[in-house]
Amino acid sequence: MAKPVYHDIIKRQIIYMETSKKEYPQKEERAEASGKRGLGTVMILEDERPLLEVVQLKLEGNGFDVITARSVAQAVDFLTHMEHIDAVWVDHYLLGTEDGIGFVALLKEHPAWRLLPVFVVSNADEEDTRKDYLAFGVDKYYVKADTRLDDIVADLKRIVGEKR
Repeated sequence: MAKPVYHDIIKRQIIYMETSKKEYPQKEERAEASGKRGLGTVMILEDERPLLEVVQLKLEGNGFDVITARSVAQAVDFLTHMEHIDAVWVDHYLLGTEDGIGFVALLKEHPAWRLLPVFVVSNADEEDTRKDYLAFGVDKYYVKADTRLDDIVADLKRIVGEKR
């Protein structure tokens, strides 16, 4: 399986971000600010803002703390600087030349991120795409049109609960 062209660029970006001095609120600070201690923190990587907002509201309504990213670079930035993320929700189709498979490849290569539960939620219904993600070790692959949001939330609760 060939890696996307931008794979090396993002790897260099990770190295830069790991050495930069950005400050992000850590899990306890986010919980204090929101007034809750959730089931865990889920990062959503989704470029469609309306869908991103619906998923965020659904997850928060079910007890998760949520971080949203609209690009691979932003997601990598959060992963690099935040203390704890319990699971990642990834769309396959992203803006520009980015896609979810390149991001998942980076996750699974990075020692601190390789064990994160990954849920791919996409409109990509091709069997080869599904096989590629599963070969990288994603926990679940869902086709948006064929899956209820409540079912994904239930799987997130179960898998994140098992890992905590």
